[in-house]
Amino acid sequence: MLNAGIAWPATQGLLLAADVRDITDETDDGPLFSAGLEYRPAKLAEWAFRAGVMDDGDGHDQTLGAGYAWDNVRVDAAWADTYDGTWEVSVGLNF
Repeated sequence: MLNAGIAWPATQGLLLAADVRDITDETDDGPLFSAGLEYRPAKLAEWAFRAGVMDDGDGHDQTLGAGYAWDNVRVDAAWADTYDGTWEVSVGLNF
């Protein structure tokens, strides 16, 4: 599956992002388009707060999320307003 995205830092703490998932239509629902905003407060730079819309092939669902990063570790939690409501929690390491 081929995905592509772009992000633009609109201001010091605001990032605008858009992506296209499943460009080659491997799932027969693609391509799927999503977009969102990420805000990092100046006094809490290790925190990120996100809101956006996610294309699921049948429509667009709202998404909300938050993340915390320190050193090389990042923890994120996200929620999508799908039929059953979807939660995702992830931990990442940067090398």
